[in-house]
Amino acid sequence: MVQLATPLTCLVMVTLAVAKPQLSSGSVSQRLDTLRDVIQAGRIAVIPLPSTSSGSTRCREDCVKIYMPVCASNGRTYHNKCILEAESCKDRRAGGTGFVQVADVACEGDKNCQKDCGETYQPVCGTNGVTYDNKCELSIASCVDPTIGQRNEGVCAASVPSTSSGSTRCREECAKIYMPVCASNGRTYNNKCILEAESCKDRTAGGTGFVLVADGACEGDKNCQKDCGETYQPVCGTNGVTYNNKCELSIASCVNSTIGQRSEGICAKDCSIACYKDREPVCGTNNVTYQNDCFLAVARCKDSSVGRLASGVCNTSTSRVCDKLCDDTYAPVCGSDGATYQNHCKLQAATCYYTGLIKHYDGRCKV
Repeated sequence: MVQLATPLTCLVMVTLAVAKPQLSSGSVSQRLDTLRDVIQAGRIAVIPLPSTSSGSTRCREDCVKIYMPVCASNGRTYHNKCILEAESCKDRRAGGTGFVQVADVACEGDKNCQKDCGETYQPVCGTNGVTYDNKCELSIASCVDPTIGQRNEGVCAASVPSTSSGSTRCREECAKIYMPVCASNGRTYNNKCILEAESCKDRTAGGTGFVLVADGACEGDKNCQKDCGETYQPVCGTNGVTYNNKCELSIASCVNSTIGQRSEGICAKDCSIACYKDREPVCGTNNVTYQNDCFLAVARCKDSSVGRLASGVCNTSTSRVCDKLCDDTYAPVCGSDGATYQNHCKLQAATCYYTGLIKHYDGRCKV
């Protein structure tokens, strides 16, 4: 996981577009572009993968709680692509035909709810457990679904009340980012999310829990600290965490002697990395401009041929189609990310935001 010197409260998730392989007859088709780890305000939830132990497919139960509305072929607007696919899966299992994404915006009937909310980050928690970047985005969601209101200001709590009882369910998975914090129990945790999850478990077991008392390692672990600079030569730890360089890994090993080096480069678990929104553009060797080095690292994780060409935006002389206006003709094509696009023009426009996206075949994607 890539660490940048920026507050943890402002994260964006980058998802790689990965082509679906053609598996042998009779095997279970798997979506390789499934989001494994999804970040929300520095915390993580895990999306279950399709089952491979039987001929049946297990529908996703937990999707990223991010508001990125998409329109489905059933005319309904869903909060994001993952939720759309999960509901479509459930519909098929119930005997229906399912549905697919036809546009990466709200459906026509809901467009009156849309407005420009800007990029202000003043998070609020909705009554549906979704954290919105600001009240404006929450108001859009409330317009589309009047049952959604504001629960509180700030991000939604790490612990989610169980819907089946009055108990609290502690978060099981956290982002594997090394941003050490010190807890009131004197222990150093890899990041704030892990600290809060462990505190929740301690309270559930009858303890008093603990809280964050300082950013950085606890006093007893400070002898492990040293200046590692900003060199980006990622290495994978035996704990599945990607460190920016061997120096940062050595710090983690000092605090926890069970951690060693598994391999050079980003951990092979997946290529989903939590990247900060810092706008420090860099140009890749594929002539694509990335928001910062972290986003470039994600692209390099997917395609090792992609490298860093220069700081700043790429030469715009190369024709791109980001601003191309597309009509509403319904001539669906399936993208290499497994999503169905309304027409070829809209797929081309999407390539500006999803590096490596290409047309897989004509027609709707076969789920």
